[in-house]
Amino acid sequence: MRLAAICLSAVVLGQAGLAVAGDVGPSLLDPHAAAPPAAQQEETVRELHGDRVVDLFAWMRNGDDPAVIDYLDAENAYTDAVMAPVADLEQRLYEEMIGRLEEADSTYPVRYGDYWYHQAVGENEEHWDIIRQAGAPDAPEEVILDVNALAAAHDYFNVVGWDVTRDGRYLAYQTDTSGGLEYSLTIVDLETGATVGEPIDLVDGLAWAPDGHALYYVAVDDALRGYEVRRHLLDGDGPDAVIYSEADTQYTVGLALSADRRFVVITSAASDTSEVRFLDPYADDAEPVLLLAGRPGIQYRATHAGGRAIIRINDTSPNFRVAATTLADLAAGVPAEAWTELVPARDDVVVDGANIYARHMVVFTRADGLSRLEIVDPATGETLPVQFPEPSYSLYGEWNPEYDTDTFLYAYESQITPYSVYALDMATGESTLLDRDAVPGGYEPADYETRRIFATASDGTRIPISIAFARTTPLDGTAPLLLEAYGAYGSTYDPYFDRTMLSLLDRGVIYAYAHVRGGGEYGLPWYEGGRMATKMNTFTDVIAVAEHLIAERYSAADRMVATGASAGGLTIGAVVNMRPDLFRAAVLNVPFVDVLTVMLDASLPLTTLEYTEWGNPEVAEEYAWMRAYDPYPNLAARDYPALLVLTALNDDQVPFWQPTKYVARLRTLVGDDGLVLLSADTGVGHGGDPGRFEGLRRWAFQYAFVLGVLGIAE
Repeated sequence: MRLAAICLSAVVLGQAGLAVAGDVGPSLLDPHAAAPPAAQQEETVRELHGDRVVDLFAWMRNGDDPAVIDYLDAENAYTDAVMAPVADLEQRLYEEMIGRLEEADSTYPVRYGDYWYHQAVGENEEHWDIIRQAGAPDAPEEVILDVNALAAAHDYFNVVGWDVTRDGRYLAYQTDTSGGLEYSLTIVDLETGATVGEPIDLVDGLAWAPDGHALYYVAVDDALRGYEVRRHLLDGDGPDAVIYSEADTQYTVGLALSADRRFVVITSAASDTSEVRFLDPYADDAEPVLLLAGRPGIQYRATHAGGRAIIRINDTSPNFRVAATTLADLAAGVPAEAWTELVPARDDVVVDGANIYARHMVVFTRADGLSRLEIVDPATGETLPVQFPEPSYSLYGEWNPEYDTDTFLYAYESQITPYSVYALDMATGESTLLDRDAVPGGYEPADYETRRIFATASDGTRIPISIAFARTTPLDGTAPLLLEAYGAYGSTYDPYFDRTMLSLLDRGVIYAYAHVRGGGEYGLPWYEGGRMATKMNTFTDVIAVAEHLIAERYSAADRMVATGASAGGLTIGAVVNMRPDLFRAAVLNVPFVDVLTVMLDASLPLTTLEYTEWGNPEVAEEYAWMRAYDPYPNLAARDYPALLVLTALNDDQVPFWQPTKYVARLRTLVGDDGLVLLSADTGVGHGGDPGRFEGLRRWAFQYAFVLGVLGIAE
C-alpha cells in the first residue's frame, strides 16, 4: 500500500510542473547549526625527494580505534544538524525516486542451453532473484537463487556475479557481505537444491568448464589483487589445482570462456600491457598456452572461434584492429602482419571490442567519442553500421551466451530514453525493440532535452559535454547546474538514463557530464592524455568545461555544483583547490583525495596495480606529478565552495580515512563560516547500499544537499 501511495505522490508532483527556473537563493544550510567536530591533532611528518609533508590526522587510519569511530559519529551528528532544514525535502526526493520504480520488475529473458534466464524483483523487495524457465520464456518459473532470502540473514548483502553450466545442472555465485572486495563463491546443484562443498573465499571472477565438470575461478591475494587461476573439480577431494599464477603485482588476472566454448581464456593485464593464454578445459593436465608475450605499450585481448584465434590489438595503431590467425601460426611465430585482418585500424575510429559468433561478428567502436555498433562478416570483412537517433547515448552488449545464433541482444539508453533492450538481426542489420524500462509517475521524454556540446581546453583540445534539462528550464545563465566528471583508468562514461536525476531536472537544475581526458571516450590517446605525467589535463579540462558552460549561459558560478565519485572525487577535489571560484558547492563521493599516502603504501589493496595509472611516488619525477594535484596536501586557507564529502567504513577501494582526514584538515582552513560536511556510512562499502530502495537514500541525501545550498526548498 505504501508503494502505491508513493507512486501517486510522484504523479501529482509531475503534474504540478516542478520544472521551474531554479529559484536560486541563500543557502538553507547553516554551518553554525551545531558546533562542528574538532579533530584531535597528532603531527606525523613524511619527507621524500626533498618534500616535507606534515599530516596532523594520520592517526585516523585505524578504524578499530574507538576514538576514530567517535569522531565519525560526531561528524555524522554535525551533518544531521546542518541538513535538518532540508530533511523534509530529502524525504520527498526519496519518495519521488521510489515512485519511479515499478513495484515488481524483471529483466528480458535470455536463452542459454535449454533454459531461459532472467532476474526479477517483487513488490517491496530489495534484491533481484535469479529465475529460469525450461524450454520457453513463458514456461513455469523456477527461482534458482532467492537473493532476498539470502540477504535476510545479513546487514549487507550483494550478489556480485553468477554463472550456470550450459546443461543447467549447476549454479555458481559470488556474494559480498561487507561492501568490500572480499567475495565468497558458492556452488549449488540445481537438481537437488543442495550446496556443493564449502564456500570458497577471496574469489574474483569465474567460468565453468564447457562440459560443467569443473569450475575455474580467480583467487585474490592479501592486497585483493586477482593473481591466480584455480580449477575446482566437482567430483574431486583434493585441493583446487593452480592453473596459472601471476607474480608481478602490477598485473591482475581475469578469465572467461572463448566465444566457441573451446578454451578457457586467461588474461593477465596491467594498464598499458597484457598477455593472453588459452587453456584446454577437456584435459585436466593441460597447461595454459601463451598467445603473445607482453610488450610495454601493447595491449590485446583474444578469443577463439571458427578454428582461429581472434585478436583485438593496438600493435599498428592506438585505435586497435581485429585480426585472425591460427594457434599453429602463433606457435610458429608467424608475424602479426601476416594475420588475416578482419577490422582494420582507422585514424578516426576506435575499436572498443568484438563479439564473435558462428557466422557474424558485432564490433563496438567509437567515432568522435560516441559509441557505435558495426556488424562484420568474419569471412569477408564486409561491414554494416547500425544507426542511432540521439546526439548522445550509451550502448551495451546484453548477455549473449549462445555461439550459434543470428541475433545479438544489446541495450540502448540516453539521458532521456530509459534502458531499452533490442534484438539485432546480424544478417540484415535491423534492430527490434524487445523491452524498455517503464518509469511510473507520468514521465514523458518529450518534456526533456539532451545535447552534446564541446568546450575547448587550454591546449586546444575539444572536450565533449553531455547535457540534459527540462524543456521549461531557461538557458540564459540563471539555471542551476550539476557538473559531474570522472576521467581515469580509460573508463568511458556514456550518458545513461538516471531516474533519480529527474528530481533535479524537474526543479530546473541542468545536469552536465564532462568527458575529460583520462577517460576512454576517444580511445588510448584520450586515456594517455590524462594519466601519469599528463594527469593535470583531467583537471584543467573540467575547468575549461565549467568556464564554457558559464560563457554559453547554461549557468553561472554562483549556481553551479560539481560532483565526482572515487577517482572522480579526486578530479573534483583537485579542481576546487585550483578554481574554487567556479562553483557554489561540490559533492565528493567516496573520493580518492590522499593520493600520495596511498601510493606510498604497497600493503594497501590495489596500490601496486595503480603505479601505471598515477605513478610510483618512490620515483622523484612521478612523485612530483602527484604532489602537484593531490587534494589533501594541497588544501590551503582560501574560500572553498560548500562541500559534502561521503565515505564508507567498509570501503576497500578508497579507505574511509582518506575522506575523513580531508574533511578534518579542510575544516581547520576554511574558518567559521565555511560549510564542510562529512557523511560516514558505517555499514557499506565503495558502492553504497545494494538494495534497490535503500540504495536511493544516498542519492536523496546528496540531492537534498545540492538543492539546499542552492536555496531551493521545494
